[in-house]
Amino acid sequence: MSLHYLFPALNEDQRMILDSVEVFCAGELIGRAESIDHAAEIAPEVLEQIAELGLLAICIPEEQGGAGFDQASYHAALIEMARASATCALHVVLQCSGFLEPIARGGCAETSVFEAAATGTAMAALAAFEGEGGFDAAAISATLTERDGKLVLDGVKENVVGPADASEFLVFAREGAGISAVVVPADAAGLVLGAPLDRLGMRGVAARSLRFDGLELPMSRRVGLAGEAAGLLEETATRLMIALASIGVGIMQAARDCGARYATERQQFRRPIADFEAMRERLATAEIGQAAVLNLVFSAARGLDEGADVAQLARIAKTLAGEFAMKAADDVLQVYGGYGYSQEYPAERLYRDARYVALALGGDAATRCAIAARILPE
Repeated sequence: MSLHYLFPALNEDQRMILDSVEVFCAGELIGRAESIDHAAEIAPEVLEQIAELGLLAICIPEEQGGAGFDQASYHAALIEMARASATCALHVVLQCSGFLEPIARGGCAETSVFEAAATGTAMAALAAFEGEGGFDAAAISATLTERDGKLVLDGVKENVVGPADASEFLVFAREGAGISAVVVPADAAGLVLGAPLDRLGMRGVAARSLRFDGLELPMSRRVGLAGEAAGLLEETATRLMIALASIGVGIMQAARDCGARYATERQQFRRPIADFEAMRERLATAEIGQAAVLNLVFSAARGLDEGADVAQLARIAKTLAGEFAMKAADDVLQVYGGYGYSQEYPAERLYRDARYVALALGGDAATRCAIAARILPE
């Protein structure tokens, strides 16, 4: 990974986890990235190795059953994984930032659910979106009510992203005047699973809708306190934005590496195209983008470890990551020429995966509106 733009540098513990991820990515993951994309599925043996490395719960405290590393370690690992396979990095994000971290912060009496997801013996997905509402708590219309000592869930969730065979869903729903969170098993009576969508990019991770028709849950499946999960939802959105920015950095680094390598091999007018100013400008833009977003990501990650409010920084990092990743992916297509449009080369996969970074979590326009709202006078 290109960390020479990062100051201060990673410490010994952070470097240790990154070294193990680099070995895994170089020896196993990068060679499977194309097959994962074509099959629209992450092979079980790859999922097992990800879990064995402790990546699913990398930043969960040890006393809660995690690996106990800090946020900087987590995001360094994500960037390296995204260089090899953005889909696999997204899988880790959805399990960690989209499921385990919210439950660890909110608390859930059903501890077996947490333990299974942390070890990879069960997989989970986040159900927070409804229509085009993104992570806006005001847009949530699914309802949760208490009835005869049980929780009853009704409503619909869209764009539920996670493994196609997820066995648990973290669902945010309206309860009275507030927002609550619950963990719903995939085999619960009253849950109707929509068919997974055939996605353009990040194809190893599924997206579907969920419908809840009077679904009953034990009280032990509640995450946090009744009606007080709006803050948990907002913090989850912040952490997901930083994680998506990390994936964007990894995609940019992969695009830069592919472009630089091919530019020295491909020739025009009996010269490597790397000699031409236009090609060098494309490579330089990718380098500038990944260096800038890299530092935003680690600034936000370190802020999380210190308990700072990094929501605005997360929005900016995610927005820039989407823009620069798309630019880098488009430029590497240009470097490859007609070959870049072929599935025989990685450029087209990088392009499709980069588009997701900009579109995720409600899209770029919604994120920009949120950024502007923080700077406008009240």
